[in-house]
Amino acid sequence: MSNFATLGFAGRLLIVLAAVHVIAVAFTGFDAAAMETLPWGLLAAIAGIALTRGWRWFGWCALVGCIVAVGAVLGGVGVSALPASALYALAALLALTAASLFATLWKPRPDALS
Repeated sequence: MSNFATLGFAGRLLIVLAAVHVIAVAFTGFDAAAMETLPWGLLAAIAGIALTRGWRWFGWCALVGCIVAVGAVLGGVGVSALPASALYALAALLALTAASLFATLWKPRPDALS
């Protein structure tokens, strides 16, 4: 098992998040409101692939995106067609991804210490 604070781990979490978007659309019967989340799932997949490739600079963009997305998901509770439990699970996955990215990006690099 890999370390929690790595770009690869955060990237895999974002790829899982993209799969969750596709599954949510399928379980809502391809509802129009759920279909609007597919571009966000595609963006999460692209970000996940970029992070698994080791693009550290892209991690900062993904960190800000995850923090904003947690607020957007929690703001959709009670308004969205999806059940609240699904939105809370999505927010928890986004928060875990943001925590992993934060731990990865804020740890000191060996070349910065000398």
